Amino acid sequence: MPKLSRWGRRIVWLVAPALAVACSASQDTLPCASNGKPCVTTPGGPSSSGGTGPGGTSGNEAGAPVGGPLASITVTPATAMVVSGQLQQFTLVAKDGAGNTPFPYPTFTWSVNGGGAIGSTGLFNATTAGGPFIVKVTSGAISGSAMVTVTPAPPPTITMGDTAILTVDDSGNADMLLAQQATLTDPATLKSLSFYVASADGTLILGVYDATGPGGGPGEKKAETAELTPIDGWNTAPVMTPVLLAAGTYWLAYAPSSNDLHFERAGDDTGNIASFANPYGPMPQTFSTNPSTTTDHWSFYATLNP
Repeated sequence: MPKLSRWGRRIVWLVAPALAVACSASQDTLPCASNGKPCVTTPGGPSSSGGTGPGGTSGNEAGAPVGGPLASITVTPATAMVVSGQLQQFTLVAKDGAGNTPFPYPTFTWSVNGGGAIGSTGLFNATTAGGPFIVKVTSGAISGSAMVTVTPAPPPTITMGDTAILTVDDSGNADMLLAQQATLTDPATLKSLSFYVASADGTLILGVYDATGPGGGPGEKKAETAELTPIDGWNTAPVMTPVLLAAGTYWLAYAPSSNDLHFERAGDDTGNIASFANPYGPMPQTFSTNPSTTTDHWSFYATLNP
């Protein structure tokens, strides 16, 4: 009952209401206000469902979430091309009917109808060439999709010859056919030849001879490139007819049209070279049986598919 002061006046005690407990998005199922209603996250900050949060909106009760039920799913990238054996990450954007993030936020299931497998995070592992295949993500009756095409992995390659850029300048070999010895360790199909040029001039033809010449020297031509106009740096040209080569010794040959074509050699007496005078043009079917020989080699190699 009210108390009287010493002067006979009534004293009234005032009791402050309990303060609401601050909440966060991780507490959205816990009571966080004095009314015991669940916590709701709204733009600008959280509030209880019994009051409007900062920047929030109100529905039947103030503080209702902005997002509505899921209405659409967009998958990116919309199209993708993946090499077999590689990975591709797909992502999704979920929206409600007003373009906002849906509330409550749904769970999603990823699937793909071929070409590989896709995980729960949208990471696609390409295993089988083909397509386009459909990548799909669903939540209830709502889905989004993308297309993915899987291309074959490039075949493995091996090389014979020297792939390094050497440092000793060489030139003055017009109207000659020159070849350096190279070893192929496994049977493979010859695809291309690569020759390093330090300073380009004229034109160039590349080829490969077997080792059926005298003393294991260059013998019969196995393959040749079309004439190419070289540039500074590596010059790679396909052979006109790919050919299967057995493991063994071969000779990589080149024929320059200009004495001003500069290229690089080792200059350390490693490797074997054979050469002879030959008018510039398509390489002869058979290498000279009496070539000049020396020890050295150039930045010159063949690329093959096992």
